[in-house]
Amino acid sequence: MQHPLQGYQDNPARPSKRARIDAAGALGQRSSNHAPPLAPRQRTRAAIACVRCRDRKTRCDGGRPVCGYCARTSSACQYEIGDGAGERTISHDMGVQILQAIGELTQLVKGTTQEARPRDGNTSEQTPKSVLDLEQSHHTATSSACPQSLRFSEGLDSIFTWRVFPSGLDPIPVDDGKSTIPMPDELPPVTLSELTRLQTNYRQVVHSVNPILDLDTLDYYVTHIAENGFDWTTRACLVALVCAIGAICHEKPIETPGSLFTVAGNQDDVEIAYRFWSVACKRLGRAMSQKTLESAQCLCLAGIWFMCNLQPLDAWNHFTMAGNCCYATLMARKSRRPSEPQTPQSLSQVIEDSIFYTAYKSELEIRYELAMPGSVLEHIQDQLVFPSPPTPSQTTQLESLDDETVSWYYYLSDIAARHLINNILKFIANTNAGEPPTEPEARSLLQNHRIFRSQLDAWHQSLPPQISFPPPTSTLEPEPDPFKRILRARYLVILELLCRPFVRICLNHHLSLPDSLIDEIASVASYGLQCCVWRLQAVRTVPRLDHGVWIWVRNSTACSMILLGAARSSLYPELNGAARLWLPGNWRDDVLAFLSGMEMFSREPRGGVMHCYRLISSSLEGFQNEDT
Repeated sequence: MQHPLQGYQDNPARPSKRARIDAAGALGQRSSNHAPPLAPRQRTRAAIACVRCRDRKTRCDGGRPVCGYCARTSSACQYEIGDGAGERTISHDMGVQILQAIGELTQLVKGTTQEARPRDGNTSEQTPKSVLDLEQSHHTATSSACPQSLRFSEGLDSIFTWRVFPSGLDPIPVDDGKSTIPMPDELPPVTLSELTRLQTNYRQVVHSVNPILDLDTLDYYVTHIAENGFDWTTRACLVALVCAIGAICHEKPIETPGSLFTVAGNQDDVEIAYRFWSVACKRLGRAMSQKTLESAQCLCLAGIWFMCNLQPLDAWNHFTMAGNCCYATLMARKSRRPSEPQTPQSLSQVIEDSIFYTAYKSELEIRYELAMPGSVLEHIQDQLVFPSPPTPSQTTQLESLDDETVSWYYYLSDIAARHLINNILKFIANTNAGEPPTEPEARSLLQNHRIFRSQLDAWHQSLPPQISFPPPTSTLEPEPDPFKRILRARYLVILELLCRPFVRICLNHHLSLPDSLIDEIASVASYGLQCCVWRLQAVRTVPRLDHGVWIWVRNSTACSMILLGAARSSLYPELNGAARLWLPGNWRDDVLAFLSGMEMFSREPRGGVMHCYRLISSSLEGFQNEDT
């Protein structure tokens, strides 16, 4: 058998800080003045706008000799030449190419939803010949498949049901019913220097990958709190949440003695974090009772806070409320202004889209992992325009993009990856039968695997240089750049997720299929085992405490258990597909390295983290005993 690794290899000008503050004082209030249409539309961007469109700060389609707007309004259409226009064209066009590549890929993967296949073997009319064949059924498939299919999970707990594991393995608990977050009565320090320090921590750890706040407005709020203290507004709630997250999230290593995090070298920050949380928690009720962007921001930040504290159920609850708040804002705006003409995307609209996507992807990760019911968020994702990054016209070369713009390109790339993951989950859910696949079903699985793999390759090739990374070919080394590290992990998640149905088939069933077809299934499954090793190597230990720790623990535990299951498959000779698997020779070392990185969580009950550590430890010991 061939070695499994062979051949498998429009954006308006940003208003000034004072203009934005004077306009409303809160992002949620500004949003009602800029109501975009709810219908999806194709986002196009001109390489350079005509003089009239630029003066009006509206999006120009760049048509020559007359753009679309000037043609509709019978206006004189002129394009600026000279005086630096060439530099602006080069810079703008580079940003356009990146955004269009990511946007086009997103539209492609959003249109790829595979319908469930009957088990009678008659799949000739339903098997797609290309991705384009699936786009026509997108709207029907999205409305019918989302709620039911995404409740399916092939997360950690589902792996325990595979045949190669002993019966009676209990699901990992996520709420021990005992761990509660302290809420001290003492107020936190509100000096400008202290608030600024914690805000800086928040920006480094959270905002760079989840830009749900306008930083200039946040600066203004922080200054106001420092001068006047905490009032009972959502503004005060927002600042308190930012500071609570900033106090508990650090770039430094972490320790977890028992059930409370402490930060090495600065244990006082833990107490400060809980003081800010106490202030914020007493003001969250106001946020829940309003339908403004600022309320949605507070609820989303509360979800991030709970994830940092390893409490996924509370986090899922607040992420869902944040999405519902966005939805209520959309519906209220639609009912007030049903016939408003198309307008450029405002700053508040960019923030609104960011809040939605952050809440949506966060609650979706938790929902998939725990097989929880769907939410309203998945029904409105196609009504929102693809969020725009800050304009790149201030730079002349793509290589010199500022940090904020690079952060936005990361965020856009992550959204595109999320759409791809969603469609893969629907594909997996529709093929999650308890029986071994028939020959037509197996061929259909392999064909869909190839389609999604080509989309993943297209996503990877669309990444700009600042956040791009080489595809894995051998042992992975730690990636110091946070954007590249997260996107590489996302890439590996998708790779492994695409292969997991084939691993499950091999470790669960005797396959009555042609030998060549079994070999092909085993080859994909073997590559999935290699992807598990790469996922463990990509993040060997927690570089810092943040809102992604719980997901990292669950995903890495799942990869470890899959490798252990493949090693145990030798105990089941009837699994003819498992007998053809190629298990990476260094798999045990990588599982042990992950376990070593997990040792700091060995007594952490929240989120079931301690149970993950003990499960892997006992499984490794049990496997060694079986060897002897």
